[in-house]
Amino acid sequence: MCTESTTIEQSCARCGKRESEIVRSPNSTTRRMVRGLCYGCYRKARRDGSLEKTFSNDDGERFFAKVAKNENGCWEWTAYQEPLGYGKFGLNGSVVFAHRYSYELHKGSIPDGMEIDHLCRNPACVNPAHLEAVTHAVNVRRGDAGKRMRDRTHCPSGHPYDDENTRWYRGMRYCRSCGNARSRASKARKRAAKASAV
Repeated sequence: MCTESTTIEQSCARCGKRESEIVRSPNSTTRRMVRGLCYGCYRKARRDGSLEKTFSNDDGERFFAKVAKNENGCWEWTAYQEPLGYGKFGLNGSVVFAHRYSYELHKGSIPDGMEIDHLCRNPACVNPAHLEAVTHAVNVRRGDAGKRMRDRTHCPSGHPYDDENTRWYRGMRYCRSCGNARSRASKARKRAAKASAV
């Protein structure tokens, strides 16, 4: 077993500090220089957003190996997808959303305060022609948020959501029949508790 370590001197592009990088073994947890920066400067640059995003050709090749182009124009992400259907992609030691990577690769960086909206409504799509940077409010308004609730015609107990049986409060609809039943049950419990206390 070899106990010798090799020392490589590098200097940080930001602070100029020379830092030794000790190469012990492939499984070593020693922190190394990242993108020409010492680990401290790299962390600061990531935190303040001044770190320029650089994509190598290898990243692009790995990315497109996980894409299947469909007849409808969508570029379907075939690798890992979250439960909501958004693809994930390993990049520079971290995991990023595949659609965000595709947008940045083809159209440039995402402006601050903006989100990427799928115009095709397919969360697994990474086609840059189907992606648009929008505000959160626009993204929610375009999406299916609340659509399932709006499309329901009956409450969970089976009563219809019609003009007679629906009560609106703060933008939400409530079933009058269920509300009346809850009210009657609450009053009956209170009467029973009052009678048992006497």
